[in-house]
Amino acid sequence: PRGPRRKGAVAVAAAALAGGAGVQEAATRAGIGRRTLSRWLTTPKFAARVEELKAQATACAVNTLTSAMSLAAETLVGLLDGVPDVRLRAAKTIIEMGVKLNEHYDLTQRIAELERQAAHPSREGPGLRVVADEDVL
Repeated sequence: PRGPRRKGAVAVAAAALAGGAGVQEAATRAGIGRRTLSRWLTTPKFAARVEELKAQATACAVNTLTSAMSLAAETLVGLLDGVPDVRLRAAKTIIEMGVKLNEHYDLTQRIAELERQAAHPSREGPGLRVVADEDVL
């Protein structure tokens, strides 16, 4: 199929794959053959679209969880006034999460600094060298 019908099949197949469906299931949902979808997957544009949709879904999930974190933290803090066993588990969870969040923040800052240095090689610190993709491949 060409035109709007094909575009619709491409969109459905890409969304199905991004949502975790297998090739056969995604092909069935899109109303196309498995071989057709397998061929589409070898094209950079289609594969990139599937990855883009996966990234969007992940970002949406992360945003949902991030917005719920404050409420979850308040709940944990509220449990500190409860039964001793529950208080202990809540305290341990708060400490463990605090350490992990701190590590994550630290790594995020370090990555941002490395990206800044890579974007401006003249500002690199001593002993640092930007490696081009060609040097790695």
